[in-house]
Amino acid sequence: EHVTGKGSTVTLSSQGSGNWIKVIEGKTLLEALQHKDYIIPAIPVFFVLSRKSTFYLEFTAGNWSLP
Repeated sequence: EHVTGKGSTVTLSSQGSGNWIKVIEGKTLLEALQHKDYIIPAIPVFFVLSRKSTFYLEFTAGNWSLP
């Protein structure tokens, strides 16, 4: 399921499935961790990307994965 917000999209994770959740810009860390559809299975990891970088385009196109 996708929820569109100002300048961003949130992809919801169900039951700690390990799916990416994109946090709407401007949200606090507390708000991100308290998202009602986000179940923290272990330690949350945050990737902060610049929209002006070439890596952002590669990352959002799905052409990147963890090493």
